[in-house]
Amino acid sequence: PKLWAMSSLPANISQIRGRQPYDMAKVHEKYGPVVRVGPNSISYTSAEAWNDIFTTRPQLIKDPKAGPPPPNGVKGLAFTDSDADHSRMRRVRRVCLDEHR
Repeated sequence: PKLWAMSSLPANISQIRGRQPYDMAKVHEKYGPVVRVGPNSISYTSAEAWNDIFTTRPQLIKDPKAGPPPPNGVKGLAFTDSDADHSRMRRVRRVCLDEHR
């Protein structure tokens, strides 16, 4: 619906009135399994969408040239070339944070 897509107000009003599940069901019945319900919100009805949206593995290969070059020549956690290096750095960081708590 155009009004729902332009503003989050209709969804908020629906939620305040306690009608959100019923209104969302009507919207999906009319417009299909994927519906924009706010300027920054999309609603899905399929179970497969959950796996597609919240997947645990990255779907894209990291580009070693992406991002700015490190000032000291050592790549940090965000710009590592491989998933193995990234995982290793996260483990070390987690251990260090746990020790300081």
